[in-house]
Amino acid sequence: MDNDPKSLVDKLREYNKAYRSGRPQITDREYDDLVEALREMDPNNSFLHEVEPELLPNRKQIRHK
Repeated sequence: MDNDPKSLVDKLREYNKAYRSGRPQITDREYDDLVEALREMDPNNSFLHEVEPELLPNRKQIRHK
């Protein structure tokens, strides 16, 4: 496992992008374990506080007047 928070965040971003594209590279459990390792290494890392928007392919935008 990586002991460098920046390298770990880079890997997590890569894994997350692949997962969101329908091509997961690791299991959910493995991803969660890496996030937990980051939390232990660097509890204030900004990656741990990011919220991703949910991508909904058939979503319709509604404009309010």
